[in-house]
Amino acid sequence: MNKRTKNQYTGNGRGRGAGSPPCFYSTQYEFRQMHTAQLQSSQAYQRPVDPNHVKEIIDNFDPLYLDEIIVSFRDGNYYVIDGQNRIAAFKHMNRGRDCLVNCKVFRGLTYEQEADLFCHLDSIKKKLRYCDSIRARAESKNDPVVVGISDILGAYGLKWSYSGSGGTTANTMKASKVLVDSYEALGPQMFDLVIRLLTRTWGGHRESMAAPFIKGLSLFVKVYIYDADEEVFVKKLRTVTPAEVKSLARAEISSPRDDIKYARVFLNRYNYRATKKLVNRLE
Repeated sequence: MNKRTKNQYTGNGRGRGAGSPPCFYSTQYEFRQMHTAQLQSSQAYQRPVDPNHVKEIIDNFDPLYLDEIIVSFRDGNYYVIDGQNRIAAFKHMNRGRDCLVNCKVFRGLTYEQEADLFCHLDSIKKKLRYCDSIRARAESKNDPVVVGISDILGAYGLKWSYSGSGGTTANTMKASKVLVDSYEALGPQMFDLVIRLLTRTWGGHRESMAAPFIKGLSLFVKVYIYDADEEVFVKKLRTVTPAEVKSLARAEISSPRDDIKYARVFLNRYNYRATKKLVNRLE
């Protein structure tokens, strides 16, 4: 079997976020045919196989327009980086049996580099859902914002779920875009304070993990970082359950924005029976 081998060279290697130029790795790759039974899929950075996408490939099948399966040879195994849906389509058309497929096989990639490559490849051919992009960026360990958020959440015993769907869960954050927006707007130190206030006050209660709480606390911290006292906040707000906070925020009709509604609830409770009240500067 003929194989073509090429070199791929490094770029600047600096950390990046989504949408920035890719970071290329110094490694060899080769084009070859491989049996699908040799290939391992379902890495954590990937999306599950999409039956609708598989059907679309089958219905519009033309081998001239299908890219090679992107594979990484690591630790003696061949891992599929990109191409799970195509493999599923090929096997379906082969009556469910394994078959030969054209592959582009990389050697020398780490698991994190595979995740980074998946994120780049998928973002240029099809727009990733935000939660899928965050999952891949987290697995790549190559994004300082995502790494910073993960470290802070972990320090307070919180998990970060990238599912992007479903209800709230105790000690688990799902509001990925809100977390990223807050971290980028406040910076690591103030974001750490937001998460600390959240966990100290409500102990990871599932309702306090919702996006409006993060938005409201982020605004409160941003406005009153030099005026409010952490211990007073925790003591005052701890007497109000997350469900009561949610109800009070819904009753706020002065603004349509969740961050302002929740921040005003925090402010009003902080000022309750206080000798030194904080001035309302929430806009």
